[in-house]
Amino acid sequence: MVGLRLALIGSINDEILNKDELAVELIRFLLKEYPNVLSERYQVDSTDEYEVLNQIAKVRACLAKGGEYDLTKAARLLIDDFRSGKLGRITLEF
Repeated sequence: MVGLRLALIGSINDEILNKDELAVELIRFLLKEYPNVLSERYQVDSTDEYEVLNQIAKVRACLAKGGEYDLTKAARLLIDDFRSGKLGRITLEF
């Protein structure tokens, strides 16, 4: 859990992380502890982590070749929004 928190705040080099998995963990945390944050920022309405990531890709127009949604880009955007404070004041420890 400590490693996950360090990764979320950027204390672990992003080059060695799987951003897709990190974003799913962030979504899981936000849905549990801050349930309105994702719906307010991205207008998502799901409780499934992977579906939320897919909806974020749709809302933020993260498209790959062939018109499919680029979930890796959406994951990076979500993590960047979290780290920059665009999701609001969020604490990882209670």
